[in-house]
Amino acid sequence: MTNGIKVNNLRINLISFIVVIIYIAGFFLNEDGSGSGEYDYINYLLVTQENLSKDFLNTLLNKGFSGYTPLHFIIYKPMYFLFGVEALRLINFLISFFIILIFYKLLRIRFTQIENNQIILIALLPTLDPYFRSSAYWFQNEITGLILFLFSLYFFIKFDSENKNKIDKNLFYSIFFCGLAFYTKQNYIFFVIFYYFYYIFSIKTFKFFLVISLYNLLIFLPFLYILFKFNSFAPGAANQVFSISINNILIFFSFFAFYFLPFHIFKINKFFFNQNKTKILLSFFIIVFLSYFFNYDNNLGGGVFYKISQILFKNNSLLFISSFVGLIIFFDVFDTKKITNKLIFIPFLTIIIFLKVPYQEYFAIYFFYIYFLILEKNSIFDFSNSFNKKLSLIYCYFAIFLIGSIIYNLANLKELI
Repeated sequence: MTNGIKVNNLRINLISFIVVIIYIAGFFLNEDGSGSGEYDYINYLLVTQENLSKDFLNTLLNKGFSGYTPLHFIIYKPMYFLFGVEALRLINFLISFFIILIFYKLLRIRFTQIENNQIILIALLPTLDPYFRSSAYWFQNEITGLILFLFSLYFFIKFDSENKNKIDKNLFYSIFFCGLAFYTKQNYIFFVIFYYFYYIFSIKTFKFFLVISLYNLLIFLPFLYILFKFNSFAPGAANQVFSISINNILIFFSFFAFYFLPFHIFKINKFFFNQNKTKILLSFFIIVFLSYFFNYDNNLGGGVFYKISQILFKNNSLLFISSFVGLIIFFDVFDTKKITNKLIFIPFLTIIIFLKVPYQEYFAIYFFYIYFLILEKNSIFDFSNSFNKKLSLIYCYFAIFLIGSIIYNLANLKELI
């Protein structure tokens, strides 16, 4: 028995080592699995960093930040002067390891019954995500934002486990660090909205409603100034960002299917179908109805299933099937007493509807943290049963996605869409 445990631990350690080596190699090979990391780095991130570093107030108050919020560039300003512009990529990449470390620590807090080596494998999952890798390799503000967001999740987890119906400091710290993450990248508006409504539903008093509303107003008052100053949620962006589209509902559920499927597939059996007949029928009719109005025609955004469907079949059949599966899973995740499951994805769906181009990265880069740290434990896959087999399938799934993303961008396959 002891020898078996040692062999298993050795196998897990070897896999972890290989994953880390591949992650490090990606940086030195200038990998760009997202397809936009290097372009954004050269054309927007470096330009904004140089402008804010050399003429801080004028850029902050008058020029905008190429569609970003400014905290990432403010944090890197001293390093820009100390080490030069070329060092920023390396520093950002090295800092990305702190995300894995903090994620590991949070997993240890939430899943005390899971073996340490297994927690390590889960914590390394983001390194297989092409969007996370490109963010780490190409000085993306997502890395700074994720560190601040994980700090906020630490306090959120403490509140959720200790004082669900009581006002305490963890509540305010979680909102504060999420606000800092938002000032690093405005995509964290998803979690700003989630926290706001989660805490209101957790502590149902009018006094608390006033306190938390005022607290949020004070935190986001500087951004309100920016919003009215530039008349834009993304000041300085090169292109129009917002345009309401019903197409994005189907695309959102396709995103949902892509990330949940390798985890949720372990729950799908005869009992699952018997228990969810109504949800399956409802999902079918909703997707059929929405597909009638679907007219997305863009080689940018849309997600993996949309792109595969266009390249292989020259139609949207695979997108519609994935949206159908995603909506079923969405209903299943939503169907719980736990308020986090009901609230966490509503801001994503609502805001994605208003995006001109719905990029999968808006959902992808946060998925693992949502799945393991926010969702109800009963909603995620069972750790206690066939853990190694399940995680092997999950690792293979995301490794194939990573390889496919790299090939897609190197071969410029978007020209086939």
